[in-house]
Amino acid sequence: EIQELDKDDESLRKYKEALLGTVTVSADPNAPNVVVTKLTLVCATAPGPLELDLTGDLESYKKQAFVLKEGMEYRIKISFRVNREIVSGLKYIQHTFRKGVK
Repeated sequence: EIQELDKDDESLRKYKEALLGTVTVSADPNAPNVVVTKLTLVCATAPGPLELDLTGDLESYKKQAFVLKEGMEYRIKISFRVNREIVSGLKYIQHTFRKGVK
C-alpha cells in the first residue's frame, strides 16, 4: 500500500526504496503489522539472561513465575518482526505485581 502512493514522484520512490528495499512484500493482510517474537530480561547479577519465546504457548508463562527482587537493576530486550509497512512508533506497557497484587 505504501509503495503504491506517489508513484510519479521519482525522489519519493528512491527514498522508499532506500527504506523498504526493492523486494516485493507478500505478507498476510490479516496478520498484525508488528509481531513480538521474544522478550529477554538481562540482569548483571543473574547467571544468564531470561528469554521468553512469545511465538508459542503463552499460557505456560502464566503458570511459571520468576522473581525480581526490589531494587534490582535489569534491562528488557524486545525482539519483534514488522510484517507489512514502516512502523513509526511502538508502545510498551509493563504491569508489575507484588505478592500477587497489582
